[in-house]
Amino acid sequence: TLVEQDDVWQTVVGTGVAYPISRWLELCFGQVGLNWADHVRPVPGFRPEFDRLVSDPKTIRGLGWEPRVEIDELSRLVMQEVSALASA
Repeated sequence: TLVEQDDVWQTVVGTGVAYPISRWLELCFGQVGLNWADHVRPVPGFRPEFDRLVSDPKTIRGLGWEPRVEIDELSRLVMQEVSALASA
């Protein structure tokens, strides 16, 4: 498993499925009844370092990890935690 490794190394935990950032924003803001476009302003002229950024799940899956939630469920879980932290 991931925590039982002898060597320390970095990896990205991801499914290998790419989504546009606008989809993530739509899901997260939607959890609280907001339209992300009313609250997020793109930086004029901004060029990201990468055209497409998506994980290669080969390494992490080789250790027995498999994703259990889809992006919509992940956004719900994240926003629940944000809400709990904001209420604390």
